[in-house]
Amino acid sequence: MVITESCVLLATEVVYARAMEALAGDLAIYFAAGTHQPLDNARQAITRMLERTMELPLATYLEGFSLTAAETDEAMSRSLARIGQSIQLIRAAALPSQQL
Repeated sequence: MVITESCVLLATEVVYARAMEALAGDLAIYFAAGTHQPLDNARQAITRMLERTMELPLATYLEGFSLTAAETDEAMSRSLARIGQSIQLIRAAALPSQQL
């Protein structure tokens, strides 16, 4: 049971790290262009990150793990929750509180 839980946690971290790595490039491009309309660029960056999250091949990040269907679902669920939390933190940092 401990080994299974460790595999799920490791798979979760791998999916999260690979997803955030893929999203970081988009975020850097949008914020680098933010000199003229920073709030609009921040909104666009957050929207683009959400769109890109849906495009990412998250399931392929788990292919190297020997997980059951239930373990795969658990790892994916945890990964998506962490990705969502990160996007919320980025959004909160990018937009002034009255703009949220």
